[in-house]
Amino acid sequence: MTFKNLFATIFSTMLVTGAFAQASSIESNEEVAKPKVKTYDKLITVAPIQFTENGVGFSIAYEQAIDKEGIVAFNLPLVATFDLSNNNNSNYYNNYYRDHQDAMYYFMPGLKFYPTGSHGKVKYAIGPSVVAGFGEYTDNGYYSYQHTQDKFILGVMVNNSLNINVNKNIYMGLEMGFGFTYLRQYDGITQNMGGLAQGGFKMGLRF
Repeated sequence: MTFKNLFATIFSTMLVTGAFAQASSIESNEEVAKPKVKTYDKLITVAPIQFTENGVGFSIAYEQAIDKEGIVAFNLPLVATFDLSNNNNSNYYNNYYRDHQDAMYYFMPGLKFYPTGSHGKVKYAIGPSVVAGFGEYTDNGYYSYQHTQDKFILGVMVNNSLNINVNKNIYMGLEMGFGFTYLRQYDGITQNMGGLAQGGFKMGLRF
């Protein structure tokens, strides 16, 4: 092989290698430069106005969409409510003859079904949740007798909600739910089934 042929072969190889490297670099840059689309499928809410069958309080919740359209979402609220009538010291009847529910804390994991998806201005949702709650129950009797017991409940609830997406990030909503207990215990002693209720006004952030 002459020097010219050797030079031509090396030069051709360098050109082909350089062209391949440049093409690979362009493809790599295009992949890196491709913007990610935000799905806004997560939601954190706070309810400054929250009630249950126990009383009035507040709640926080986390919601995560399961599918791309946001038709099904996992919802995890944590609720605390207080029987405000328990602090009414001026009412003899309330303080000496009325049973008090005291503070109750609830854990309510469940699902939300948005029939038309969660993306949009105003959306309706419905879904079931499991309700676990614990707190205290004070049994008031005659002669200022009081007996405070640990309370535990386990039940199910169906929730309905009106969801308003003010914009892509700001959320507001109203929620109402009703259900019943499978298990209701005072100091470990099982009682009859009872009713469950919850509702509130929520504000939150989608991201």
